[in-house]
Amino acid sequence: MYHEIRRLIREGLSLAAISQRVVMNPRTVKRYSMMSEAKYASFLQSKEIRDKLLTPYESFVRDKLRAHPAVSALKCMTGSRSITLMIHTAPKTVYNFVMALRQKYNIPPEEASREYQPY
Repeated sequence: MYHEIRRLIREGLSLAAISQRVVMNPRTVKRYSMMSEAKYASFLQSKEIRDKLLTPYESFVRDKLRAHPAVSALKCMTGSRSITLMIHTAPKTVYNFVMALRQKYNIPPEEASREYQPY
């Protein structure tokens, strides 16, 4: 995206036109336009190394996922009363964390099967 923005700037487009073309916030386009390539590379690297809020609970969640692969992300984090009392995060944060752990430790989610009976 950075290189696309830089190319459009060289073509002479305004920041507003670029933001519409790449479907991005104008402030983000402006920030990218002011970055050098080295600064952008360090920016990308800092995003990869970022600490996650739920990292202290990684071993607990990993063990629970291995024991019960079909468990949902939210149920995975609410299994311990101490964790439930300590964590005040959005459900999407928990979901992203659990999905990242599933990918990291290769624990695919199992579909919970339902048994159907005729009436």
